[in-house]
Amino acid sequence: MRKVVFPVGGQPGITEATVPVPGRGQLLVSTEAVGVGVGLVRMLAAGSVVRPGGEVVGSVVAVGPEVAGFEIGDRVGGVVFEDVYADIVLADPLLVSHVPAEADAATALALVRGGLVALSTLRAGRVEPGESVLVTAAASGAGHLAV
Repeated sequence: MRKVVFPVGGQPGITEATVPVPGRGQLLVSTEAVGVGVGLVRMLAAGSVVRPGGEVVGSVVAVGPEVAGFEIGDRVGGVVFEDVYADIVLADPLLVSHVPAEADAATALALVRGGLVALSTLRAGRVEPGESVLVTAAASGAGHLAV
């Protein structure tokens, strides 16, 4: 499989890597789309991260022991904490959700991080029926989804 590497002080490049094996409580996901944000680009440029994580959409290709609710072939979207820029990534089932087959990869990917931020913020605010919420940045990904 291919994987993007970010050596400290060096230039990013693509290398061949072995396919990871899912351990207890892990999924192996074949990537369809991976997110890139300006914050990550800045961290990479500064050399402060060498195995970046991020949002991903793909299909489950293997299920580790003690994983429930996911099967090989399931389409998922979520966040992984390292080595996200690879053909195949390890994912924590608690950090991924099922993605409908009819959703295109870009839409599903946008919902991963922005959707989680928007939903978590609204839940943390414990908004009750009849209350109002002011969203001051409705043009952003999370703000748009909160609206």
